Amino acid sequence: MASYKITPKAQKKKGSGFVVRVRCKSKPFSRSEPYDKSSFFTCKEIAKTFGENEKHRLEQLNQINNTPEYDKKLVLFSNFKASDEIELSNSSSLGDFIKSFLKYNETIPKPFCNTAKGALNKVLQHTLSGIPYNQVTYNDLAIYCEERLETCSASTVRIDISSLKRAINDMADIRKIELSTNPITTHYSQLKKAGYIANSGTRVRRLKKGELRRIIREFRKYQKSNKVTIIYSALVCLYISTCLRRSELVALTWGDIDFENGEITISTGKNTKPGTNSADVEPRDVPMLDITESILSKIKPDNASDDMLIFDIKAESLSSIFPRIMAKIGIEDLRLHDLRRESISQFLEAGFSENHISLFTGHRDIKMIREVYNAMKVKNIVNNKNQRSKCHNIIVKKAA
Repeated sequence: MASYKITPKAQKKKGSGFVVRVRCKSKPFSRSEPYDKSSFFTCKEIAKTFGENEKHRLEQLNQINNTPEYDKKLVLFSNFKASDEIELSNSSSLGDFIKSFLKYNETIPKPFCNTAKGALNKVLQHTLSGIPYNQVTYNDLAIYCEERLETCSASTVRIDISSLKRAINDMADIRKIELSTNPITTHYSQLKKAGYIANSGTRVRRLKKGELRRIIREFRKYQKSNKVTIIYSALVCLYISTCLRRSELVALTWGDIDFENGEITISTGKNTKPGTNSADVEPRDVPMLDITESILSKIKPDNASDDMLIFDIKAESLSSIFPRIMAKIGIEDLRLHDLRRESISQFLEAGFSENHISLFTGHRDIKMIREVYNAMKVKNIVNNKNQRSKCHNIIVKKAA
């Protein structure tokens, strides 16, 4: 016998809503243990619908499981469907478009990124998902945005709306459906004007003169005073010289470093396999600059094994330590992620193309390099140009 219970609950990140707990004391079909699952929804009606559907599904499975003459293997095979697609049309709900898109997304080699998938799942939990495509109004979208703005920023809500717009357009193209004008596209600019959605604020903070030296010095003091084995000063320098994300950097093992060919293998990270963070990933290789090779060579222990972490620290721990160090030495408004901007900007100032830099950063969309991480300074470009001219003159002089 299956049952469900709805309980009002407020979560720190998701805000107020309802938790649905679905239970089944007997063992459902194909399961080795009783079923007990909880899900959070912001809307009580959607929570109730979820509970009813799960209850009905479990009761059906139990009915099948308790039929003696039922040949499970045979029926499982005979009931197999190559595709159980949801039929989509102008009258389909937004939720049907989202579910179809997420299911299709699992089958393609380059799936949607996790951020967008999370955004679409947020929409699925809201009453907006139950509205038919051809009946969506500006007011419906505004209500969704207002509720989301209680727990997140306008730039985050923009990701939700943009992801929804893309999901509808992509499914229409894939299924070859002639839809009326996409209401999300129609009302997008008005939502932006009303302040419901907004572009992400672009930071331009970079290291100022002398700051890196002060940071490295303080991290060395921190290492000595706390008697830790992690070489934070090298970690900070590598953050700048490699352009890697913090999660990628702290996940590196000595087996990932190929000193002979000058490459670093990234097997854990955001885009090791586009849009996934699963165990079944496709590693990417990153070029290793001379300065990176020099730092790694100096800190490599004699007994290093291939599976040994270079920096045995969690990414979250590094992010919590960094602001404490900044506060101690009086450096204001500098975040750990700003070092990645510093790195990319230095590469751009040195004359690297965006395509070349993407090999280091792992960005699938190189516009991110130009629009988000680009904080080049004219003075640095001039200095680099003069330095290259000086080197060229020396080479020409020696050749003569």
